[in-house]
Amino acid sequence: FSASNCIDDIAISTKDWPPDWVLVIHSRHRLDRDGNLAFALRLLKKVSPPGRVFFSTEPAEADDYLAILDSADIGIAFYGEDSTIVLSKINNQCMGYASGKINTYLQAGLPAIVNDYTNAGAWVQKSGCGVQVHTMDEISTAIVEIEGNLTAYSNRAVDYFNNYLAIDSSC
Repeated sequence: FSASNCIDDIAISTKDWPPDWVLVIHSRHRLDRDGNLAFALRLLKKVSPPGRVFFSTEPAEADDYLAILDSADIGIAFYGEDSTIVLSKINNQCMGYASGKINTYLQAGLPAIVNDYTNAGAWVQKSGCGVQVHTMDEISTAIVEIEGNLTAYSNRAVDYFNNYLAIDSSC
């Protein structure tokens, strides 16, 4: 959890999501064992609308992560400036997807909702494998848009991954 992933604002935005949608937050860290992360987790639980946000506190093995994503319908990747890291603005704007989060979503056939802070939002929107939003308030509308054409978005997500992001792709 950091200021640069906007997770607190995403969690709060779930109050406006369609009623049958929830947010599952999964981290590569043990959220309940690290003092700072455990504190952040407690705060997130307090600001999150009841019954809308669920936390996976144990990291998954790399081989199990795609199986976990198989239970999801959409991936959300937001990036913002972390003023505690000098080069975070340049890094996130130019390489926000270098962590592999969006790539993994697309590999799993999950359309992505991405904010416009990075260049990733533009190519997700242009390729049709997800929706770029400008504010947290637009997440709900993006969910509805993707839900209405989920199969098409999912197919484009896999196609984009295979054609441009897979290690063996010939881009």
